[in-house]
Amino acid sequence: MVYPAAMTICTCIPMKDGLYRIRCSDSQHTEEGTIAVSGGNFTGSTEQYRLTGHIGPAAPADSGPRAQQKHTVTGMLHLTRAGTGSERCLGWFKRASLTLHGAHSAAADTITATARAQGHTAIFLDIAIVPAQSADCT
Repeated sequence: MVYPAAMTICTCIPMKDGLYRIRCSDSQHTEEGTIAVSGGNFTGSTEQYRLTGHIGPAAPADSGPRAQQKHTVTGMLHLTRAGTGSERCLGWFKRASLTLHGAHSAAADTITATARAQGHTAIFLDIAIVPAQSADCT
């Protein structure tokens, strides 16, 4: 799936294109993998899922000096099960689309977000996206 190249994390401080580590966690399982970001669009994988999606700007978290450092983001995350393991973040779903809402820290070029499955109010994931050279996704 291709998304418009104009979508960026923030109109004033866009998320840099490149490789990022991603961690998707629910209350029982964690999936970690790598995504490539280009123009706000991303594609990648974890052990169990193929990931595609986009992230774009939302209203700034606040209007003070910190607004330059942290911005709210929205987007979509599309998961398609690729692995056959029994422990999965989304149970037995073969594919799902989740809406992302979170924050982008320009200083660290990281995103923390919550992803909620469309049409399933009880299904959500905590998402962390950090530059690939970063030590961890916490």
